[in-house]
Amino acid sequence: MAKKIIIKVSDMTCEGCASKIRAALENSGKTEIVDINLMDKDVSVSGSLCESDIFDLVRQAGYTPSPKKKGWLDRIL
Repeated sequence: MAKKIIIKVSDMTCEGCASKIRAALENSGKTEIVDINLMDKDVSVSGSLCESDIFDLVRQAGYTPSPKKKGWLDRIL
C-alpha cells in the first residue's frame, strides 16, 4: 500500500517550478501519484518514498522543501 506524504515548497512560484519538481519525483520510479497545488505550495506524493527522500529530490531540483504544518481540521479528523 502506498503512503501519502504532503510537503510545502514555498519557493515554488510558477508552473515551470511545479513541472521540475514533478519530474524529479516521478523520475525516481518510486511514486504512484504526484499532485501539486501551486496556490497552496503543497506537493503530495503517494508511493514508496519516505519524507527525507522526497526532500532530497526536491532540493536536487533546486527548491526548498519543508514539512506541511497541520491545520486545525487535520488535528480533529
